[in-house]
Amino acid sequence: MTPAKIKELRDRTGCSLKTCKEAWEYAEERNGGLQMAIAYCKAKSLAVKTTCSFDERVKRFLENM
Repeated sequence: MTPAKIKELRDRTGCSLKTCKEAWEYAEERNGGLQMAIAYCKAKSLAVKTTCSFDERVKRFLENM
């Protein structure tokens, strides 16, 4: 993860630097890339009560991209 990657993700999603850093860490731990990091940001900002796990929400966003 580089500052340039974090900036690119922030520019594309409008999320905070902390969330973008977490998103890249999440994506890199799972051998994912930018799309997974974007899905993480979307799932993190989702304010809907759900019964599925966080990983499941990220997976759903990836399927719909």
